[in-house]
Amino acid sequence: MRRLIQAICVLLVLGMALPLSAQESIETARERREQIQREQAEAADKLDVLASEDAELVATLERLNEWIAAEDGRLQAVRQELAATREAGAEARTSAEELGTQIDELAQQVAQQSVDSYVAGFEPDDSVLLNAEDINAVPVLRYVMDQANGSSADTTDLLRTAVSLQEGALADAEAAEARSVALRDQIRDRVDELEASQATQRKLRAEVEQRVGKLEDTTSQLAAEDAQITEFIQAEVARQAEVARQAELARLEAERVAQEQAQQPAPGTAPETPSAAGETPATADAPVAPPPPDGGAPSFIRPVGGAVTSGFGTRIHPVYGTARFHSGLDFDGATGTPIGAAAAGTVIFAGVFDGYGNAVTVDHGAGFTTLYAHMSGFNTSVGASVSAGSTIGYIGSTGLSTGPHLHFEIRINGVAVDPASYV
Repeated sequence: MRRLIQAICVLLVLGMALPLSAQESIETARERREQIQREQAEAADKLDVLASEDAELVATLERLNEWIAAEDGRLQAVRQELAATREAGAEARTSAEELGTQIDELAQQVAQQSVDSYVAGFEPDDSVLLNAEDINAVPVLRYVMDQANGSSADTTDLLRTAVSLQEGALADAEAAEARSVALRDQIRDRVDELEASQATQRKLRAEVEQRVGKLEDTTSQLAAEDAQITEFIQAEVARQAEVARQAELARLEAERVAQEQAQQPAPGTAPETPSAAGETPATADAPVAPPPPDGGAPSFIRPVGGAVTSGFGTRIHPVYGTARFHSGLDFDGATGTPIGAAAAGTVIFAGVFDGYGNAVTVDHGAGFTTLYAHMSGFNTSVGASVSAGSTIGYIGSTGLSTGPHLHFEIRINGVAVDPASYV
């Protein structure tokens, strides 16, 4: 009896080991993690927008570079044209000056020849042409001589016409130069505008990159905080699961002690053989199933597909050969056959427990738990959330067992009930 009291005390202590503040701290951490994840999503959206803006800025800068290169090409061509125009103008001015001097000199020669011819009688010959000092002056001299028989006014007009033509050529050269200068200045202004726009775009891109950097730093900080909170939640869940596991172990121990107390023989009678997993001597009172809670039972499914080889209730134990109460169902199956959770819930025990061998207990809420025993291996751990049908372990023959099978129990507030009524 003292062992039973000790086990109950352990259960009470473990039941108080999870204060409300611990659960509140987990909920607070989860709320903060959800907030962080929302902030991460918002930061990711902003980064996408900034990436789009940056791509547009890069495209604009590329277009500006192309335009500037094209304008630079035009400017270079205009500069070459301006240089050629200026060179042609300079040559025209030089030629005009030289031609003007030649015209003046030849005019004097022609005038003197005319006087001499008038006095001595004019006979056309080419002596004047032959005596010309500059061979380039011969065409002009020929022209002046051909006009010698005309009036001096006509000769003067011809000279003036020649000079006018020279001046026109010079004016054309100057006008071409002026146009080239104007076009050059226009292109320079266009290049200046493009370079100013380019500088603005580069400044905008630098601002975008700065904002991207800040958002990336924020994202990194959020990720680090999210990792810390996740680690805290996992550690706290594991701690609570361990407390629950210890509580389940204590409950099972209390049940075992109670069974041993019930098996104590009366004075003068032979002692009973120790109980096996899920077995109570037939002489002991069978557990009375409590009524289902107000919320009703979970929707249970069969944990395995094998046939039921032993039902709920009194039977002849296959090992001890005595009548004992069997607190569950035995399902046939080969070693390694997957075992599915009978309903969604949380694993509160996964380990070795006396005659049950490798066993798993799942808490389904509303006072319902299920137990799976004699497993060959586990596919879950304490604290894990499982769904109906998800594999939690595999059929085996560990503990007090004569061959591979699954011992399956459903309990309400710790009292075993007939699983056949639920699956």
